[in-house]
Amino acid sequence: MSDVEESQFSEYEDEELQEIIRGQHNNESNLGNNSASKDQNKRPKCGNEEVRDTLLQKELDNVRSINKVIENVVSSLECAKGNMDTVSRTVKSASSLLDTWIRILSQAEHNQRLILNPSWEGASADLAAIETESILRAQAQERKAAEEEKRLEEAKRKAEEEERHRQVGTSTRSIRGAWSKPRGSGRGSAGSSGNPSEKSESNTRG
Repeated sequence: MSDVEESQFSEYEDEELQEIIRGQHNNESNLGNNSASKDQNKRPKCGNEEVRDTLLQKELDNVRSINKVIENVVSSLECAKGNMDTVSRTVKSASSLLDTWIRILSQAEHNQRLILNPSWEGASADLAAIETESILRAQAQERKAAEEEKRLEEAKRKAEEEERHRQVGTSTRSIRGAWSKPRGSGRGSAGSSGNPSEKSESNTRG
């Protein structure tokens, strides 16, 4: 407390009033200290928020850079895919050309063998030979079909004959059975009656 304030306090004779004034001064000083401490507390908070914002901004920049790298990789992969499609089409075209070239070489080799063959009689003879071969093949097929048809007819005829023989055998057995019954009865009656002369002869012999 300053000297001026002490002189003012000395003018008051009432001690209670001096205590009240001291309390007010103490409250003012406490309020000043509290405001200063609040300002000090506010300043670090503002500093922490700035640091936090800075760190978040850095993280955001890093994420953006990573996304950019990923986009570049995806773009490169798409470009590579397009290049692979082009390579695949080129390979297919080359394969087709190679097959065509192989057929050309094969035909050229065949023509060369024909030209160098002394027994070759020309394209007309080849056509005649091909026609003759086709005729012979057709005749062989017709002969095979005729033999198959003949075999089927023979099997059918044999089956019909077997069926006919079976039916004839069945009818013959039924007729024999019908004739065997009367003959057996006639023989039995004749044996029982006998001839009188035969009976007398048997008696004299006995």
